[in-house]
Amino acid sequence: MRQRYSVPRPVCARPVFVFLLIVMFGCILSGCSIGDDVEPEQLDTKEMPDIVFSNFAREEVENGKVVFTAKAEKAEHYQDRGILVVSKMQFEMRSRDSGKPIAKGDADKAIYHEDSGDIEFQDYVQIRVLDEDASFEGKQLRYKAASETIEGAMEDPVIAKVGKDLFFYGSGFFADLQAEAFSFRNGVQGTLFQE
Repeated sequence: MRQRYSVPRPVCARPVFVFLLIVMFGCILSGCSIGDDVEPEQLDTKEMPDIVFSNFAREEVENGKVVFTAKAEKAEHYQDRGILVVSKMQFEMRSRDSGKPIAKGDADKAIYHEDSGDIEFQDYVQIRVLDEDASFEGKQLRYKAASETIEGAMEDPVIAKVGKDLFFYGSGFFADLQAEAFSFRNGVQGTLFQE
């Protein structure tokens, strides 16, 4: 796999090999989890990142085809903590076979954990699965790479839409990307239109 980066001058300049955040969208919704027992990563506002990029861009290429692209206003790498914090991000996952876009998304903030591949989305995130005409959006979602699941916190609402026929709004969101299924564990409401 070849990766190309388009990175302007770093604001801080400590040489660090920065692994960006998303192999995860290789299945695009391959798993997130913010459960009752898991606290979102808290950043110490006094801690300085090892390197900061403005207008950050990343492209992953496999077998000559672009399979993932991401652009962000800002990316900050904290080497000792093994995290990359990305702000105002837009991303696109493409099919490994055809190269066509299969999913797109936006996130206000994403924290990528280099050791596990997990990603915490905070403030706002929307993920659109193009071939299913489905979208998921919420304030906080967590992707768990090992289990390929995505979870929302029990108290945070998530909106799930599939085409024009299905609309759900609820808390305690859970999605299993391998099974291509999602559910809500707390307070769900919605509409299903059938012709």
